[in-house]
Amino acid sequence: MIHRCFLILGVVVSCAMSGGCAMSRIAVEDLPLSVQRGAPKSEPVPVYEIGISKPPRAVIPFARLGAHGNGYATKDTLTADLANRAAQLGADCVILGGSQINDAGSVTSYGGGLAISSPVRTLSLYGTACVYSRVRMGASWDSDFKITDVIPASPADKAGMRIGDRMLAVGNIRVAGDKLAFHRVMTTAKPGDVVPVEVVASDNTTRNLMVTLETN
Repeated sequence: MIHRCFLILGVVVSCAMSGGCAMSRIAVEDLPLSVQRGAPKSEPVPVYEIGISKPPRAVIPFARLGAHGNGYATKDTLTADLANRAAQLGADCVILGGSQINDAGSVTSYGGGLAISSPVRTLSLYGTACVYSRVRMGASWDSDFKITDVIPASPADKAGMRIGDRMLAVGNIRVAGDKLAFHRVMTTAKPGDVVPVEVVASDNTTRNLMVTLETN
C-alpha cells in the first residue's frame, strides 16, 4: 500500500509500507505543433492505451512523455506519474504508446555467509499528452494512415471515406513526409471548414474527398 508520494527535483517518489520506494523521472518533449493548452490541473487526467481504449473525443497531441522508473516502479505507478505530469502541462488526457524494460545492472545481497547477485530491471513507459480538438472528422487510422474505423454519419463517412482506405494527404499536405500533417490542419480548423483529403483504396484507386468538419 502506497503511503507517500512526493516530487523532488522532477523525480516522482512513491513509498510503500513494505519494500522500497518507486521513483520515476519524467521526460517531456514538445511536439512542433501550435496547440492551445488548458490551464494546469491539480487532478490527474484520464489515461488511454493504444489498442485497448481510446478517448471519447478527437484529440490533438502536443508533447511526448516518458516515465523512467527505478526497480520498484510498476506500470500502474508510472501511469499515474504520466497522468499527473500531463495535468500540470494543461493536457486533457494521455495516450499510452509503449513501454520498455531496461537492464540496470545487478544488486548484491548477503545472507547466511553467501553473496547473492540479482539482476535489476527497470521499466520505462511512454505516452502522449493531448488536448481535445475543436473539430472532428470521425475516422481512426493506424501508423501507416490506413483507415481502421469510420463512425457512421460522421463527416468522414458522409465524404465517402471507407475502412481500408489510406490517407495520402490532408489539407493539401502529404502525410508521408509529415506524420503530424493531420493535426497541423486540425489546430487551426473550425466547425464547418471543408478540408480536402486524398485517399487511396486497396485497389490503388485514388480519390479526393471533401470533408466538412463538425464540432467535436
